[in-house]
Amino acid sequence: MTCRVAPRACFKTPCMIELININKSFGGKRILSNVSLSVRGGEIVGIAGPVGAGKSTLLHILTGLLEPDSGTITLLGLPLQSSRQIIAKEMNYASSSQRLGGYASVAENLTTYADLYGVPHFRPIITNLWKLCKMPDVLMSKKIYKLSSGENSFVNFTKAILNNPRLLFLDEITAHMDPLLSQRVLTVIKKRNRKTNTTIIISQNTEEVRRTCTRMIILYHGKIVYDGKPIQNNKINTYYA
Repeated sequence: MTCRVAPRACFKTPCMIELININKSFGGKRILSNVSLSVRGGEIVGIAGPVGAGKSTLLHILTGLLEPDSGTITLLGLPLQSSRQIIAKEMNYASSSQRLGGYASVAENLTTYADLYGVPHFRPIITNLWKLCKMPDVLMSKKIYKLSSGENSFVNFTKAILNNPRLLFLDEITAHMDPLLSQRVLTVIKKRNRKTNTTIIISQNTEEVRRTCTRMIILYHGKIVYDGKPIQNNKINTYYA
């Protein structure tokens, strides 16, 4: 198996993410092994790999939800460990498995999160997003616990872009969406891409990664075995064996 694991230097555009020798184990089982990578501004990075490869663990470490056993994490040029509050204002995260406040409405949840993020004028953000994705206005009054899985994923995505984050982390965000909504959301992700921000997408849908992302990383048994331009599915499968 050919491995391309060398971290990239960030020259022409700002280095938004830098990981050096990240290791993580649970119960004596190694989940991530010496993971190193650099991500520039303007990149949409898709992280693929089989179940159990360490994809979500890596994302949780990037967002500060998990601490690595060893290694260093630098986000936006700042060490994550000592600059969490500063970095947190410039990032956001969404997952298809998240559930917001179940007995509150979608509008109430989004208003609460906008207040937490310090975004007073958030209505135009939502209006524009929902127009682009052709979501019905009536969804705003629906209780979270009554949402379908696809609707829930979309609301989580909406929450994640309220503060226009420079670092956007998405974990299987389109997993429960129908094909049309999925494509609209991916179009929004591509449209918001610019040199001052970076998006990291974890997805089992390798075709989605290939069509959306500017760069693909494949994890296998906790190691980066491919890091480069998005490749065809038949080539991806060679890294899973």
